[in-house]
Amino acid sequence: MKPFDYISSPVENICARVERLPMMVVMAGVAVGIVVADRLRPELWVVAVGFVVALVAALWLGAGRKTQKNATQNTHRKTLHRWLVVSVVLLAGALAIALRRAGDVPLEGWRAMEIEFLSVAHHYPEKVDFDARVVAVREGEEWRRTAMDVRVMVPAEMGIEVGDRVLSRSRLRGFDERTSYGGYMLRVGVAGRIYLDAEQVAHHAKGRASVGERLRQRAMQRIEALRLTPSVGAVVSAMSVGERSRLTPEMRRSYVRAGGAHLLAVSGLHIGFLFVVVNLLLMPLTALRGGQLARSAVAVVVIWLYAMMVGMSPSVMRAAVMFTLVQLSTALGSRTTHLNTLCFAATMMLLWDARMLYDAGFLLSVLAVAAIVEWGVPLSRWLCRERPHFELTENLYSWRRAILRRVGRWVVTTFVVSLVASVATMPLAASMFGEVSLWSVGVGTLMVLLCAVAVSSALVWVMMPLPMLQGVARWLLEGVVGTMNGIAEWCAQSKVMAHSVEFDAVACWLVYIAFLLITLALWSMPRKR
Repeated sequence: MKPFDYISSPVENICARVERLPMMVVMAGVAVGIVVADRLRPELWVVAVGFVVALVAALWLGAGRKTQKNATQNTHRKTLHRWLVVSVVLLAGALAIALRRAGDVPLEGWRAMEIEFLSVAHHYPEKVDFDARVVAVREGEEWRRTAMDVRVMVPAEMGIEVGDRVLSRSRLRGFDERTSYGGYMLRVGVAGRIYLDAEQVAHHAKGRASVGERLRQRAMQRIEALRLTPSVGAVVSAMSVGERSRLTPEMRRSYVRAGGAHLLAVSGLHIGFLFVVVNLLLMPLTALRGGQLARSAVAVVVIWLYAMMVGMSPSVMRAAVMFTLVQLSTALGSRTTHLNTLCFAATMMLLWDARMLYDAGFLLSVLAVAAIVEWGVPLSRWLCRERPHFELTENLYSWRRAILRRVGRWVVTTFVVSLVASVATMPLAASMFGEVSLWSVGVGTLMVLLCAVAVSSALVWVMMPLPMLQGVARWLLEGVVGTMNGIAEWCAQSKVMAHSVEFDAVACWLVYIAFLLITLALWSMPRKR
């Protein structure tokens, strides 16, 4: 045995695994470029010129022909080409954040501005907090176009709705970068807060609701037709169509204490429920010629319409892109690596809006899915490695035992996936929000199972509002969501499992570095074929 052979074999296994995940390397490079450029704040034209030069050089060098005689020259050319590709990836991330920061214009004092209201962030009894955008600012006698994201608080009696535009003389109050909340809002691209009242508004123009908003209104009408109790209807509206304005502070607090706050906000988990429901409903199409392509096309359209309806949050966009790629690969019969698909979706989102790298929803969803793919799925397969075999000649007892095994394997898989996702996101949640709920580990599996039944039932009713399904949907939602509310209230009454913690960024990085090292150690182990 040669020296260091005991090291070379595991390293080769890791390198072989990384080579099958090229998008993971690209995503890491783009993220590094975003962080470095956000700290150094280079000029936009410098980053753009550097990106174009590196891209042209990489393409020219990659298209060059290799010479058979000079092997050393070919090696140098290959090494230089790799470094140029790395530079292109890093500069792509730097250019993405520089383009977003270029539209940020500081607004000081009272200014005349035009504000467009995009979505409802929080709905209070007397006031409404909107995610809005300053689209124009008056400078002297002229109006200058801009695109600055802000938070606007308006009284509820003003009747402002999503899509409206107002001309007002307002003051933008910037966030304090030294505080955790202010620093987070600035990193995700929200410039400040505006407190608006009726006296400041010079003109209020009613806007036309977007396609997603009209879809949400139609879905809400169908949910209201079920005549659910107020508490159940509020949770169903939040989980299925993203309408959280009916949730009371007590209900939000109960779900936070129970570790199920992520169930009330539509995320990748809910997109996954929709993905399964749509494919099951369209299963008869596969019996037709070309039915698989038709089913995939319809499923992709439904996924993106649903994403538009619930607001296109970072986690929803990531899940929509990922499930679209999975659906297309299934239709085309190609094989894809789920982690590679996740990294591709995350990379496209970061290039579209680099500020998503600091968004809590984006980071939590990517971490959860990555942990499920690399930890949850292998661990559940190891625990359920005995597979039942079905034969027509088996007696009834064997069929019952096989069904029980399938149900048991499904429960074990759900528990493992929920546990892995909770453990993987707990350090980041503690670092960002300063509170950890251990109930997510204890009752998280049951809450996810109940949420799957509730969301699937609500979506089937929204897509197929048949009279024969109305009674069944009402009965299921009342029972399932009522049980969820009861569990959340019971967990909220006990404060033993919910703790306020001080978890700084350094400790968070150390925990995830440990997770990464353990994952690399597992990758280094030889796999049985």
